[in-house]
Amino acid sequence: MEESPGGRRLRRDAPSSAEWTLSRLTAEFTESAAEAAFRARYRGQKGRQTAVSLLVMALLFLVFAYPDWVAFGSADPFLRLLAVRIAIAGLLTAGAALAWRRPVLIEDGRIVSGLEALSFAAYFVVVHARPEELAWHLGIVMTMLVGLFSFVPNRFPLMLSVATAGVGGFLATLSFAGDMSGPEIASIGLLVSFPAIIGAIAAWRFATLRRREYALLAELTHLAETDPLTGLLNRRRFEVLFAREIARAARNGTPLTLCLMDIDRFKRVNDDFGHAAGDEALRLFSAVCREGLRATDVLARFGGEEFILVLPDTSPRQAVEVLERLRARLAKIPLETAQGSLRITVTIGVAAWHAGEDRESLIRRADAALYAGKAAGRDRIALADVDTSAAA
Repeated sequence: MEESPGGRRLRRDAPSSAEWTLSRLTAEFTESAAEAAFRARYRGQKGRQTAVSLLVMALLFLVFAYPDWVAFGSADPFLRLLAVRIAIAGLLTAGAALAWRRPVLIEDGRIVSGLEALSFAAYFVVVHARPEELAWHLGIVMTMLVGLFSFVPNRFPLMLSVATAGVGGFLATLSFAGDMSGPEIASIGLLVSFPAIIGAIAAWRFATLRRREYALLAELTHLAETDPLTGLLNRRRFEVLFAREIARAARNGTPLTLCLMDIDRFKRVNDDFGHAAGDEALRLFSAVCREGLRATDVLARFGGEEFILVLPDTSPRQAVEVLERLRARLAKIPLETAQGSLRITVTIGVAAWHAGEDRESLIRRADAALYAGKAAGRDRIALADVDTSAAA
């Protein structure tokens, strides 16, 4: 199970091995839904880390104006470089504020990559103005490359693209501004490529390991929260979500309906057609429910052939309309077994939550309605605290 950023439950099927396949090229999940879920999971953390990283970069851009002043004094070249540094520091600060307040906007990495590329370009202006400080420039560019891969959170393909552009831009600037031969440029290129290569390998491994950890946690969570036969929520997880939905209904004053559903004459299915047929009947019922319910509805296997369903923001009348469609759909699908074909029916007890009512009381009323429906002939929907029922 996953939850939306707003805290509402989103139903998910069991994770498959294909869903968690990683691309060797990008170090990301090949399935877009899995990658989107991974990014959403770490969105806030990534936003905070990105904000801190961009602020540090902005500060360093301003601090390293001092060597420019040493080189040029207060002359025009220094003032032009200072203007460039202030502009880049301002953009980085704005990016930091955006990452902190709206991390979803920097999630795909394009904004951060653009700021990194601008930072490289701005520093190349400094390199062009002071080409004689080669050792200094080498140290700064190599530090920028290391920071790009290890300090600023970003997607691996974009990191690699910015680093490649940074190395190429640095060499092009030196070639244009300095009096260097081809072999000298090649040697410098080899030198600055070394931290880029090491950083890329480390970033690729980190991105891969983090996604593998996420996939393992998702699979373990799924196993802990779902019924292995039907893939629905188990009772333990249902209790958590049930309490959450009641609290939400109480807080917002919205309706909530609870339904207890029991497959009719399930023991006879097991006795006459075998336990394998009984398992298939449970799976069939679960599949029909999945297809007919909303992502925010909370459905769980309550025990044996009994299922429990919470319908948020739903009145009993609306619930009956939904349940009638499910019941009719189930009755139309034959279950093929080795002993022959049979049709599955279900009896459903429905109870509306009353303000201030606890979970146990609500379940008891739905259970009483369920037994009333069975006593009235099964294959029907029975409403708690109401004398009539919606018969088949």
